[in-house]
Amino acid sequence: MFFGKMMVSVFHMIKNTPFFVWGILIFLLFFGIRSIKTRQVHMVWMFLVPCLFLSFQHEMLFSERVVKFFFFFLFGTSLSIFVHQKQNIKVVKSFGSIEVPGSWLTLMILLFLFLVKYCFGYLQFMHSELFVSYLYVENFISGVGAGYFFGRSLYFMYKYLQETI
Repeated sequence: MFFGKMMVSVFHMIKNTPFFVWGILIFLLFFGIRSIKTRQVHMVWMFLVPCLFLSFQHEMLFSERVVKFFFFFLFGTSLSIFVHQKQNIKVVKSFGSIEVPGSWLTLMILLFLFLVKYCFGYLQFMHSELFVSYLYVENFISGVGAGYFFGRSLYFMYKYLQETI
């Protein structure tokens, strides 16, 4: 009985999802699947995902929660720089790009963040009083996730500038 009610709720949640959300999922899947294989990435494109995640936070960036979000963002940035220091990155000066080693981690993190943001968005829309009690968790996951991709881009930019200067 419980499983049946849960499936109806999940179906209702998916059915009422705005169309643009599916576009975001397709973009994240495209980006995540491409990141599985080693590839060259132009430096301008490195900051696309961090900017996308920050744009999702536009309401929070102008609220009283911004301090907590910024703290978690810095934590995610530091964590990412630590994780990516061990990667072998090759700079391709002639194209203004770097060769990024492939990894499943990027796809997994993107899908996890999408799922969490999707669930919190649904919770905010359907049960706003319950959503308020989980704001701290949402701040943490959003801040660390955005910081992770910003730190990744920042570290790759550092390596690129270190090689070209």
